Amino acid sequence: MKAGRPQLSSTFRSNLREAGFAGQLIAALGAVCALLSPFGFGFLLAGTSLLVLGIVVAAPDAVKPGPYLAEWWAVLAVAGVICLAGFGLSFVLAGLGGILAAAAAVVALVAVGLGSPPEQ
Repeated sequence: MKAGRPQLSSTFRSNLREAGFAGQLIAALGAVCALLSPFGFGFLLAGTSLLVLGIVVAAPDAVKPGPYLAEWWAVLAVAGVICLAGFGLSFVLAGLGGILAAAAAVVALVAVGLGSPPEQ
């Protein structure tokens, strides 16, 4: 008798899909906050934090290709790392760090927009 992994229930799979989409929404909100960083340092801090949190929450959907961008999660993760680097760089060189974080936030928004699942 072969002992395999038990099948996941459909509600568990749909909850994972909803969690992944919620992570995409959190990451998008973080990217928008990071774009508002010229209005205050707190926006960049909150935006970077939300972007990283959204990437972690969206990780269950990382293996699922998006409708327009197949590797959306990898692009989102790289954008999150670059935004985090821009946040760190903003302590030393505020202008360059802000530009780097803003560019990464735009890339993150594009990744979320092209990788979001279509309505079922």
